[in-house]
Amino acid sequence: MMASLGCETRLAGPFGGESGEVLKPLIEREGIVPRPLDIADTNGAYVHDRREGERSVVATHNPPTLQRHDHDQLYDLTLVEGLSADVVVLGGPDGPDVIDPETYRRLAADLTSQNVPVVVDLSGDYLEAAVSGGVHLVKVSHEELLDDGRATSDDPEHLIEAARKLRDAGAANVVVSRAGDPALALLGDRAVKVLTPSFERADHRGAGDSMTAGLAVGLATGTSLEDALVLAPRRAH
Repeated sequence: MMASLGCETRLAGPFGGESGEVLKPLIEREGIVPRPLDIADTNGAYVHDRREGERSVVATHNPPTLQRHDHDQLYDLTLVEGLSADVVVLGGPDGPDVIDPETYRRLAADLTSQNVPVVVDLSGDYLEAAVSGGVHLVKVSHEELLDDGRATSDDPEHLIEAARKLRDAGAANVVVSRAGDPALALLGDRAVKVLTPSFERADHRGAGDSMTAGLAVGLATGTSLEDALVLAPRRAH
């Protein structure tokens, strides 16, 4: 989505095995520049059958835990790429044991200290760690806030209160997506509701990622956060 908005996009990550070799050209076809860290292990992968319109899981291969040497090299690679970027987006691993959450705190702290805007789309321990390092923007879904025990209900007041706690922990701004309902945002001390046109939904998966992309591109191009909030939900649809 960032590439489709005309943003030069680089993806730093570990690539290994047959699935890793397949991923690289597929990523390039989407207009994204891969910055791969070659590893001995094989990337995680899944096969879904969508012929009936729904996703039916056929097979899943979970990603392995990164070895210590690979872990350190991935940190260095991401930091170097991030220092030359206009914005850095930190996304979560597909599994709880792939990488140490402390890595996210260090990356957030190091990049923020160099005035690189950091956007995170994380949950659980990874979100907590990144926020403690200090980030410019958190995008989180209301389901994740509920699952993590950060919000007691999906009432907007409770979600904004959860956003305030994230702000107090180190996030300058917080955006809470709410599936088909208007997103909520805490811009500094100001709470807002994001209203957008209503469209028929084809597939809800990826909508939150698209919103994150719109927000990140807005920040990278110098757009105000208020205007980026207008762009992001439209891309999510």
